[in-house]
Amino acid sequence: LSASTGAAVDPPPPIMPRLGLTASFSVPRCRATHHRGQGWSLSMVLATAAAASVAAALCGACHSFAAGVAMRPGRGAGRGVGLAALSWQQRLDKALLDVNARPQARLRNLRKVLQDPAVVLEDVSRAVSAVAENGFREGHVEAIDILWPKGTTARKDLEGIQALRKQVPEVLQDLWTLKPEEVQRQSRPRVSIQDLTSGLVQLVTDPQKQEELVEEAKNAFRQKPRGLETPSYSVVRKLPVNGTGGGVVELRRYAPFTVARRAMPDSNTSGFSSGEGFMNLAGYLFGKNSDAVAMEMTSPVEISYDGGDSAVMSFVLPKAFAETPPKPEEDGIEVVQVPERLVAVKAFPGVVTEGEIQRQRTAMAEVLAVYATEVKQVNASEYSVLQYNPPYTLPWRRLNELAVVVEVAQGQDSVLEERSEVTTDADSSELAVTEASALVNGTAMAEEATATFEEGVVNSTLNSVKAVQDGDRDPLAS
Repeated sequence: LSASTGAAVDPPPPIMPRLGLTASFSVPRCRATHHRGQGWSLSMVLATAAAASVAAALCGACHSFAAGVAMRPGRGAGRGVGLAALSWQQRLDKALLDVNARPQARLRNLRKVLQDPAVVLEDVSRAVSAVAENGFREGHVEAIDILWPKGTTARKDLEGIQALRKQVPEVLQDLWTLKPEEVQRQSRPRVSIQDLTSGLVQLVTDPQKQEELVEEAKNAFRQKPRGLETPSYSVVRKLPVNGTGGGVVELRRYAPFTVARRAMPDSNTSGFSSGEGFMNLAGYLFGKNSDAVAMEMTSPVEISYDGGDSAVMSFVLPKAFAETPPKPEEDGIEVVQVPERLVAVKAFPGVVTEGEIQRQRTAMAEVLAVYATEVKQVNASEYSVLQYNPPYTLPWRRLNELAVVVEVAQGQDSVLEERSEVTTDADSSELAVTEASALVNGTAMAEEATATFEEGVVNSTLNSVKAVQDGDRDPLAS
């Protein structure tokens, strides 16, 4: 800062040391016509110094908040879970594959990845060495763990694509064996030109409809779509799945909810015969009922099997209509309340095929066998398939779940409740990963907020100084 007296003043330390910015301000000498005389230059020095101090203090608070989010103690803290920053794999994943990321956040994550290429090259070298030393059959597992760690979208995509390698041939086989009458029985929805035109007009003129269309398009890339109401439940416990695929079986306690359901006789597991049932239930939900009221779509769509040739498809009713649901116009639809129940649930990606269902049922049975002294399946022949995604979702990002109703073994209620708080080692690791993911997301949000704040302070300060230099602003007035 150069005062009006001409005396040189040492420049203050950088306002934003974290950004590496050093601002040099040159204040012009006081004009003779200025009614305050030369005294304003000293005030300018003091005002600028005060602003720098406030900015530095606020930035320090933001950094403290980010560090607090990353290192906040929790149930995982005692197990050594504390993340100060995202790994380059996580940043690259958020930059390229996170549907909800803003452009600024994508660029920021990419820049941070490129800031330290040595770390990236080191991990790539480790992955290549693992394959070279152990062969592809055994080494590729370690390489995948290094380059695409668990919890990233890329890792989930790889697992989904791996599942499709078995599912796609099974889908083609089901199509080959499908009977002509089963195809002809499908009811084709009638499209009204008037309704189509009206919908297009609303889309062009209504900003809310446009936002809804954008969100619906993003749902094609999301594992679990947004904006759809689901039944309420709490996770009582997580049981680890050993063997191929891994993962966990969740024990969920569902609160009561209401469904509209319809029987589907002669249904196959792949769901090619379920189109008619889906359209009828959707019609009830969208207005074909006694009140002619259109309800919001919900998820998941549930198809229940009892071991026979028939199945039952169910739609969850929105909570606003659960107590007094409208009566369906069609005789084949019934509205019932599902009571509170304990359900074992195992998620899997891809498409639903008969072969995939059998693989998931086998994995579920193996897990329940390990914990047979604590929980057991109520009926071994009954199971449900839950599907969450619209048809246009990327196949490897589809979320499906196998669900079976279970009950606590006699005398094990207290053990189960206790283990919901005191977990096993396997549950601890799963819980640690979940909490670590939450800390990572919080840290990323704090970093983004801090960077945005710092950028705003720098721009505001530079603009103010420029206005003073140009004579457009009185520094004491501001």
